[in-house]
Amino acid sequence: MKSMDLMEEFIAQMDHKKSEPNVRSQLSAFVRDIGDVCDVTPVELKGYFKDLAQMGKYKPATINLRISLARGMYSWLVSKKLVSEDMMILVKNVHDPDKRRVKRITLDEVEYTLLAARENKRDYAMLLFFLATACRVSEICRVRLWEFKRAINSGVLMLHGKGRGSGKDEAVAFNNPKTIKAIKKYLKERQDDSDYLFVTHLGNKMGSRSIQQIVKKYMLLANAKYHKQCQIEEGLMHPHTLRHTAIDEFWKNSREPVATKDFGRHGSFTTTLIYINQTDLKQQGSVVNKAGWN
Repeated sequence: MKSMDLMEEFIAQMDHKKSEPNVRSQLSAFVRDIGDVCDVTPVELKGYFKDLAQMGKYKPATINLRISLARGMYSWLVSKKLVSEDMMILVKNVHDPDKRRVKRITLDEVEYTLLAARENKRDYAMLLFFLATACRVSEICRVRLWEFKRAINSGVLMLHGKGRGSGKDEAVAFNNPKTIKAIKKYLKERQDDSDYLFVTHLGNKMGSRSIQQIVKKYMLLANAKYHKQCQIEEGLMHPHTLRHTAIDEFWKNSREPVATKDFGRHGSFTTTLIYINQTDLKQQGSVVNKAGWN
């Protein structure tokens, strides 16, 4: 298959909306310059990116986007067994000075945070919910009780967006036995008539600020109780860190760019590329066996 045809197949999968002309433009330029993407040598590929940076023709952001797209495409080519894993590792190691980093915590830190919250059924279930769905704070606040009950049977939960995705409902797989069991235990001790899944002790809908404080509380407690093994940075004590951690682990275990984009419900594939760029193919973490939230 020709390189341009492979590129078109990759683009068709990575961005369903196909609304980013700059992505197509930069990826097309890379494929045209490099020639046969499946036959290029490591020396040629390394030299191409080095020359690109030294030309002085492109802005750093443009160069970084092209590098990111190349990484994404080679990851996809690896998954299709069209190139060896060595090519993805090589592209991953290309210097990218302005690369964004995923703000996540380690699997051990996740485990200690869950242990710190174990005695509070609501908060423990909430942390597991974040990790199982990679949801945003605004989304967990909107989940209704009846939606959870329906999801138990269907295996699919609808999350309701906010902000840029306002009014948009997005489906997420919901078949995590440990999370479902923890939520059921929490619901058994509730004595209110609220139709929201997670509520305050008075039975009111929880707000984003309250949830942020809960997550920070247990990360601080994990640091205090397990200070020799757990040292979560204060800047990472936020619910969105759990989202980043869940998506990053999903990518490490699946190595499927499109599936990772869908799991994170990213509006743009360039967001997914942040996770792809950061990880090494040799790092194979296990969400199920290590962190234990599945």
